[in-house]
Amino acid sequence: MTETEEEFEKRKKQIEANEKFASNVKAGKANPVSKNTEGIVVKDVDIPFSSALSLTVKFFFAGLIVALPIWFIVFIVLGA
Repeated sequence: MTETEEEFEKRKKQIEANEKFASNVKAGKANPVSKNTEGIVVKDVDIPFSSALSLTVKFFFAGLIVALPIWFIVFIVLGA
């Protein structure tokens, strides 16, 4: 079994156990299985270069829009 298949089987078992303890959730009690679940780590994101470049340029200009007025205010206050 690959790592992904093992994670899938593990999660499937946890879901089945969660369904068995559904009455605890309705009663307001903690679900012991959900406390032990781990987060998912994204290892590979396939983004086209043009989209990544476009997003980088947008964030750069957004940063300038925020930073330049602050610098102008600082220079006006310090220069006076």
